[in-house]
Amino acid sequence: MTDQGSYAGATIGEPADSPALSGSETQFRMLVDGVADYAIYMIDPTGRVASWNSGAQRIKG
Repeated sequence: MTDQGSYAGATIGEPADSPALSGSETQFRMLVDGVADYAIYMIDPTGRVASWNSGAQRIKG
């Protein structure tokens, strides 16, 4: 599986298990988990909530 785009330092076409992508995923997760005043949700392609941050947990229960 390859990355389809570019975010947080990962490059297009980079293998999903590469060290650079793992590092950027870790940084992204730390950023999202650190936000407590806003609810952040990740929605899967079918429209279901795949994950949420601590702010969403606090706000929505």
